[in-house]
This record gives sequence, structure tokens and C-alpha cells, in this order.
Amino acid sequence: MKIYEHRLNPFGSRVPGGHVVCLANGIVMPIDDEPLPGFERVPLYLRAELAWELRSLLDRWIDSGRDYVNNDEPLKRDVYWQSAEGLEPLANVLWAWNLRHAPDIAFQRSGERGITMGKPKRKKDSPFELASFLFGDNEPLPETEHEAHEIAIYWLQELLESSDRYRIARCDNPECRRRYYMRERIRKGLIKNGTYCRNCMNAGSSARVKASLERRKQKIIECAASVWNAFKPSHQYSKKSEWVAVQVNRRLHLDRPIKSKWITQNQKAIEAEIERRKRVTV
Repeated sequence: MKIYEHRLNPFGSRVPGGHVVCLANGIVMPIDDEPLPGFERVPLYLRAELAWELRSLLDRWIDSGRDYVNNDEPLKRDVYWQSAEGLEPLANVLWAWNLRHAPDIAFQRSGERGITMGKPKRKKDSPFELASFLFGDNEPLPETEHEAHEIAIYWLQELLESSDRYRIARCDNPECRRRYYMRERIRKGLIKNGTYCRNCMNAGSSARVKASLERRKQKIIECAASVWNAFKPSHQYSKKSEWVAVQVNRRLHLDRPIKSKWITQNQKAIEAEIERRKRVTV
């Protein structure tokens, strides 16, 4: 089922899956911003409820494809994934939702039957009207907090019914105002050190450099811990820090060799790594 159309997103570029981009960059943003057409008459607290619930659901879906160091592999996203916080798997949320909302059935003139996903029904006397050019005449708007939660799940399921489920991403820049965005294509490989939207590429580069330096530091600490207790004073090396630095440079073939000062500055971290290994082996 393909319900999405090509529409302009807030940055002016035309991309597939416009509903999700509009939903993510329109409703799911600071609630004091200008809402999407059709939502301006929805009470602010209901927009906030819908935004909060949708963020939670999207995060659960996106995080299901991430590992503990925040590497992202979109094609491994899984509705049966169980979060470390113990949140209910999305599969359970979707199953319960579909039990509450029967699918819609329509017949064409030829007699062929069309079945579409159920949705929270609007009351006929609802004071809110959606902008038909954006969402269609029959899409739901929340009138209660319960409906806000139900509609958020509805939009998530619409997303999961399309290939856009692998294209939607979350920007890891904490200062990004529009955290959710749509990739131009499905990324099939592993995306390391976080994901960043087009406006936050600089922040992404800085984060990757920092992560690279942290990995290098940890690698040196682990190597130093491996040789730490093997040191024996000699005429050539009277200080442990000098000897350890030489051993690390030889073993790791560092492009920028460390000196004894580095070992001295990070001695506590090295000793902590030695103690950690002792606890593991006990």
C-alpha cells in the first residue's frame, strides 16, 4: 500500500514520503512552532501529546537498528526488538491497535474489493477539518489525549507499510531543531558514529573525529595494560612510562607515536583497565 505523495518539505526539496517528512518536521518539533495546515485549530496540549507519542514510537523503531555504540543499520530494524529500558515491543503495540480498529473495506465499480488499514474514526460533528491537499479528507485529528496516542500509532503503521520505514532517520545532533529526516535512499551498510541530517553535517564530522580519537585512546590504554606488569628496570629504561610507551608504539604501529608523558597522564585509566581484567577472570 503506497499512500505517500511527493510534497515539499520545510527545506524546499521534493522527496518521496512527504507525509512522514511533514509529520516529522512539522508536528514532531517544538510545539510552539507553527503547526502544519489543518492542525492550527487542534489544542496545543493535544499536539504535544501526539508529538510526544510519535517521537517515542519513531525512536523505538529507529533504535531497533542501532547497537550499543550507536552504529546504525537501518535494514536490521525490527518491530519485535526489545529495548534495554523494557519498553513494550512495537509488534505488541501494533497488534493491540489493529484489534481496536477494524480495517476499512470499499468496493470498486467492477466489484473488486479494496481493504485499507483501519484508522481512528472522526466524529461527524468534529470541529476540526484537515487540509485535504495535505492529508486527505478522511485522515483523523485528535480531540482527546487518547485519540492523540491512537493517531500517533496510526501514522507509525502507515510509515511501516512503506519502504520509507528504512529511510526515516533521527539526527544525533542534540541542537538540531528538526530531529527526524528522510534519507534520499536506503542505506544498506553500517552507519558508524551516529546519523546526522544535511544541516548538521559539521556537527556529525566533529562527533566522528571525537569518536575516532576516543577509540584510538582506548586501544592504546588496552595495549599499555597488556604490557604494564612486564616492565623491569634497566640501564636503557629506568622509568616504566618510557618503556611502556615504546612497547605500545611497537605493537600498534601508531602514525603519531606516543611518549612517556601520555602514559603518565593516562596511568589511572590503564590501571583501571588492569583491574577490570582481573575481575573478569575471577
